[in-house]
Parts: sequence; C-alpha cells; structure tokens
Amino acid sequence: MLRQMRRAFLFPLLALPLGYGLGWGLFGLPGGAVLAVVFGAALALAAGASGARGVAGFLRVLALLVLTAGGLWLLGGGLLLVGMVRSPHNPLPIGLNGALALLGVGAVAAGLLGTLAWRLARSAPASLRASPAAPWLLGAGVLLFAFAPAVRVDCRGLQTDSFLRPGSGFSGASADQRYWARKPSLIPGRAELPASFVIDGVQASVTRCFQDRHGRPRPLSLRPSAPLLVVYLTERVRPGMRAYAAVFTPGEHRKLTPWVPAPPPSGDLRVHRPYRWPGWVVFPELPHLSPALAGALGP
Repeated sequence: MLRQMRRAFLFPLLALPLGYGLGWGLFGLPGGAVLAVVFGAALALAAGASGARGVAGFLRVLALLVLTAGGLWLLGGGLLLVGMVRSPHNPLPIGLNGALALLGVGAVAAGLLGTLAWRLARSAPASLRASPAAPWLLGAGVLLFAFAPAVRVDCRGLQTDSFLRPGSGFSGASADQRYWARKPSLIPGRAELPASFVIDGVQASVTRCFQDRHGRPRPLSLRPSAPLLVVYLTERVRPGMRAYAAVFTPGEHRKLTPWVPAPPPSGDLRVHRPYRWPGWVVFPELPHLSPALAGALGP
C-alpha cells in the first residue's frame, strides 16, 4: 500500500517536467512521430502509476475526448460546407446535391461517433476515477513547451522582421517599394556586386528553422534553433538575368556571407507552419541553402 501511494504521488510530480523535456527534444519531428512517442510515454506513466486499471481508465477518457472532438469537427465542417455551397460565390466544385450527399455521409459518421461516445460517457465517472493524472500532466507538459519553449525551436515570430513583414517597404510588388532597389548605396557589401548590376527585384526568406547555428538538425537534442534570412537581389527580368544572394541574421541583419551568384528559388519556397498551428506561420521559407551560400557561410 505504501509503495502504491508513493507511485501515485511521484508519477504526477514528475510528469509535467518530463513532458516539457519530451516536447523540447521532439519538437520539429513529424507530427505522427511526436504523437506516437507521447502516447507511448503516457501509457507507460498510466501503467506505472495505477497499473492495468489506470491504463484502461486513461484510454477510455482519451477515446471519449477524441470521439467528442471528431463529432464536433464533423458538425462544424457540415455547417461550413452548407454556407459555402449556398454562397453566390461558391468556391467548391460541387453544388447543393453534392453537398447533401456529403452531409449524408457525415451524418452517418457523426451518428456512429455519437453512439460510441454515449457508451463511453455512461462510464465516464468511473473512468475518470480510474485514470491517473500522470499521463494528462505529461501531455500538458508537451503542450506547455510547444507554446512557451525555453529556447527558440522554429521560425515563429520572424514574420514581423522588417525583411519579411508585408508593407515594411523592403520588398514589394514594384521597384518603388523595394528599399534597396531605390537606395542601392545602402546595400551592405555593395562593392561585392558588379558595377553593372542594376537591382530591380528584392526577395527575402527564412531558412534553417529546425537547425542549430552549425546547421545540425535541432530535433532530438536540446540545442536551440538558429534561423537565418536569405536575401536575393535580381536584375530586370530578361534573358541572361543575373541574381545574387547573401545570408543575414534576423533582427539585427548582420551580413554573414558575401554576395554570391544564386538564382532565386521561386519553385522551392514554402510556408513554415509547424504542426499547422496558425500562430506559428512564417512565409516564405527556403528549405535548404544553395551549395554556394552554404559554402560561403561555412560550418
């Protein structure tokens, strides 16, 4: 009995910091891998705290939450679908009949989820009593790190950097909005560019969102991420158009490399959106530095 009481006290006490550390090491890995590891750790804590009874209680409560969330998602999706189809500017390739067919399938799925959820809900009080707190505190620790990390682990917040922020005047739809195109004398390292190079386009992107300052992958370590900014300068679009790029630090915009010939990576750019959370979005992101820039940056 005394041993069980110690376990019941010790496991919840350690679960929150353990979850925080787990989130620290896993952040940046694919979402499926993170969920699998966290789920396995939660099951281990439930078993350690309350044995098989604790695992069963935890799984029942978790299933009830997942089923409830799935039902609400289907309901919200159905309402959104109806609103979009009834709109005079319907963006979907289906009409009202197609929407009704989808709603019918969704209603059947929601009914099945509701039936399963109701069966679980009838035993919810007993499941809650049987479920130990440790696995839930572990998940809370993982979420706490995701939203309040001890170190930088991605590129969140860099959209406000003046090199990337829309409307900052650094880049834009016309040469009049591109600061360095209007004032080329202010370009750091202007002497590294050919005298005949007339800037018409300026483009900036983030890179190395999940890498440390030496370019090593940050996930599965406690090292902080060290994202960088890449700025591309281009001439007016024409055959034989030249382009140059250099790497800068975010914020202070310290130039880390000379200007090197590098075509703009328009086809390689993507949106940085870790785990699809809207508040962490940064655009555009360059997945990898070009060989020329990586060589100029060094280790």
